[in-house]
Amino acid sequence: MYVYKCSCALDSIAQKFTYDEWIDASTIARYQTMPGEGMGLFRDSPEERAAAKRYRDAEADAKKLCGVPK
Repeated sequence: MYVYKCSCALDSIAQKFTYDEWIDASTIARYQTMPGEGMGLFRDSPEERAAAKRYRDAEADAKKLCGVPK
């Protein structure tokens, strides 16, 4: 993913999350896409869905800011 290669994208994300919040939200967003009953823990909770959405929105905004290809 290009977001990890662009320092301005990282700076944009860093303004929206503390490091611990970023770790939690990125983990939740990643695990929500995995199949299986066990991953339901990351899909079913409204708080988990909100954290993943916030992460994906911040990532999308960072990509737009830098003009990183999709």
